[in-house]
Amino acid sequence: MRQKLGQHLLKNKKWAELMASEISEFKNVIEIGPGGGALTGQIVLSIPKTAKFLAIEKDSKFISYLREKFPKAEITEGDVLKILPELMAEQTQEYALVGNIPYYITGFLLREIGDSKNKPSKCIFMLQREVAERICAEKGKMNRLSASIRIWGKPKILGIVPRGDFSPPPEVESAIIEINCAENDRLSDFSGIYLVIRAIFAQPRKTLLNNLSTAVNMPKADVFEKIKDLNIFENSRPQDLDVEQIFSIAKNFEKFFSRSA
Repeated sequence: MRQKLGQHLLKNKKWAELMASEISEFKNVIEIGPGGGALTGQIVLSIPKTAKFLAIEKDSKFISYLREKFPKAEITEGDVLKILPELMAEQTQEYALVGNIPYYITGFLLREIGDSKNKPSKCIFMLQREVAERICAEKGKMNRLSASIRIWGKPKILGIVPRGDFSPPPEVESAIIEINCAENDRLSDFSGIYLVIRAIFAQPRKTLLNNLSTAVNMPKADVFEKIKDLNIFENSRPQDLDVEQIFSIAKNFEKFFSRSA
């Protein structure tokens, strides 16, 4: 895991091998933050020789090394949060995103992917374990982050990476997470749905009815009837909803949020 531009370099190559193996079938791969190239080298070995492979690195001290070490990869210097949105939009074939993601950009990065109308088919990321577990939360522990990502992808933890597998060891454990987007509609604009999800989880201890009633310009009795029509218990807590229920609520309420946003 990288913190700002300091490096926690991965020294146990089995994790890089695992991540690379998960995107080995792709002919179009984008790596985020290759750093010292531990994962980059495994990707080069795993993907087809004719594949298009681009890596985005912000830290200038790695650029020359990466270009010399991996001549078949296109190494782009810059801030991934500024480069990636346009880069995703330009892709003309299915592609995968992969990388060891710094904690401080995780939320921004996931938001950019969710907002894109040309999402990757698969993401393989190494993240802080706590964040990965929040993303993969199920009914009973559902949260805004998990719900927002599950609208466009299906997340799964592939492995837990101990602190000692980095040099120097970070303060927290990491996890490798897969987000499979191929089964979902990767081209849709979910901006209206995100507004509803934000309202549902605005006050997690409040009921679904209270959270929605606070957010929309509509009598509480009307909100009650709309929730009832969806066969959802109006006094449900946000964390107790499943993905299908959240999506159903979002699709039925997003038009009201679009007008009041």
